[in-house]
Amino acid sequence: MTTAADLTAFCRTHMDDDDMARLVGWIAWRLGRNQALAGGGSPADRLAHVAAHWLDEPRRRRLRTWLERRLAAGLPPIPG
Repeated sequence: MTTAADLTAFCRTHMDDDDMARLVGWIAWRLGRNQALAGGGSPADRLAHVAAHWLDEPRRRRLRTWLERRLAAGLPPIPG
């Protein structure tokens, strides 16, 4: 099981603020949501909000697995 806290901690460990901000935008785009609804604060805070309120557990698990594979392959975390 991947909780919102697990996903956020993983991203804080493996991504910088710019990548986390891009991830929030990418998730918003994929879900058809306005990224402004992710709240304020740091990119990590915004990502924590998205992970907790926009993504259910299966989506968080798939996202973490996808990010792990991209990073292991030396790819940027978010597609261009």
